[in-house]
Amino acid sequence: MGFFGKLLGSKSYKLLKEGGADLVRFGPDGSWVTAALSVGRDRSLAMLDAASGAVLRTLSTGKALAQCLAVSRDGAWVIGGVIDPNTVVLWDARTG
Repeated sequence: MGFFGKLLGSKSYKLLKEGGADLVRFGPDGSWVTAALSVGRDRSLAMLDAASGAVLRTLSTGKALAQCLAVSRDGAWVIGGVIDPNTVVLWDARTG
């Protein structure tokens, strides 16, 4: 078990059959996680329940790969910087 496994417990979730999670950020209360996913040419952000790993909602980045990811202090907003077309995207965390 790595550092974060010891710090946060031993929970891990397989999100995808292929591809991976490039960036991961916890919501401020720790109840959800946002992960920037890449599978082939498809890109998105997935908001997951931290306890179960269930997908709460998916946030589209179009075909662009998220290069950075942040969550507002109050957890109301998720912001991502995507490389194509050099855009910053803001999502409402409650509705996507």
